Amino acid sequence: MDIAKQLRKDGFGGNIIFLTAFSEYVFDGYHVQALDYLLKPISLEKLDQCMKPIWRNMKGSYHIYSTKTEIVKIPYNKILAFTSFQHYINIITQENNNPVCFRQKITLKTLQKQLPGEFVRCHRTIIININKVMKLTRKDVTLCDNSVYPVSESYLDQVRETFSELLNT
Repeated sequence: MDIAKQLRKDGFGGNIIFLTAFSEYVFDGYHVQALDYLLKPISLEKLDQCMKPIWRNMKGSYHIYSTKTEIVKIPYNKILAFTSFQHYINIITQENNNPVCFRQKITLKTLQKQLPGEFVRCHRTIIININKVMKLTRKDVTLCDNSVYPVSESYLDQVRETFSELLNT
């Protein structure tokens, strides 16, 4: 637990999974945003269930960011969110625990049609990567980089359903 706390303090944004025989520390895992807390002995089925979101994040699919001067492939597993302002989209990514933002001229509606299922609209102006959600409330979502985005009431059920599916796979 001390190592996990130090990792988060140092800015580590990756997945942390505890594998232990001690159940008394399970709730401490929430404080370090652990992906899972597995108790020994562990079954292959439980390990597979725990690893599915990680494997899904490692897929080699990309969003193509293009402007008049450049074209960049951005892996979907690096994208935290898309936010819109007027006719532009901000693509918020995380590289080496540092936020990086790209700006592209496209509407959110057009973009949403191109995105895979892990991208969910949570607000009129925001699409989030559900794999990056660490906490969901009735009003907002907190992503793995501790950024907080509002959740509109009209999108709340869809966000909850998608997040719940992720937790159950």
